[in-house]
Amino acid sequence: MSEAFEGVMMTAQQSAPAARLSLLFEHGERPSTHDAVRTLMQTGGVSASTATLREDAAGCIEVLASGLAFDLRGLAPGAAERTGEISAAYGFAAPSDAPFEAMEAAVLQPSAHVAGGAMMQPVLRAMLGLAANLAMRLPVKAVGWSAAGTLMEPGYFSLAVLNWLSGGPFPAHGLTALIPGADGSVTTRGLAPLIGKELHLEARPGETPEAATALAARLVDRLIRQGAPDGVREVTDGNERLTMEPSAAGQRIWVWRGR
Repeated sequence: MSEAFEGVMMTAQQSAPAARLSLLFEHGERPSTHDAVRTLMQTGGVSASTATLREDAAGCIEVLASGLAFDLRGLAPGAAERTGEISAAYGFAAPSDAPFEAMEAAVLQPSAHVAGGAMMQPVLRAMLGLAANLAMRLPVKAVGWSAAGTLMEPGYFSLAVLNWLSGGPFPAHGLTALIPGADGSVTTRGLAPLIGKELHLEARPGETPEAATALAARLVDRLIRQGAPDGVREVTDGNERLTMEPSAAGQRIWVWRGR
């Protein structure tokens, strides 16, 4: 991770809510509450209001989508929000594409009475859909996802999310971090908040890092659709046989290669 990516992320990840999307803007380009409400009204099935917010919550609006309430915080003229530590970036041609260390963040997160179910799929899908629409309509330069410690190029994020909401694969490259090991294995970060466990894919001799992370992404999609296995589960990926085995202790699903 470059110093530019690290410089904008000052607050420790563990202090951020598990379900928190950060919309990063150039200095001075954060939308006002009025502009954000107007933008949200262009998204079907969404309503937004500042009426229910406390006086000390300047720069915040409440957004209703699919009957669920979300807070959009850090809007102008209020103070910018701070985001969690970033360990992986996706969709950028190069880290130097934008001066991330000088950016300001607005944050979209479930409202207090929804937060307990933040990682349930109806809540997650509604929030991600909102964020994707905002990223397309506002001058967003990057989107951060606190649960995985990831940062995504806004066009990449929006396309991946909207594709998933339309029935495509889960955006594992971004809504989780796929971390390659020195031995060729791949471990996820950010899957546990979604299904209760992280994934660890065993290495295969001669496999490229790109092939290993692509396989891990397909397995993440399978787990999002089917849930974490209660016991040993045999699966296939193309011509390869795999064994999923939840660990007896700890939040881990081991994936063994066919013998």
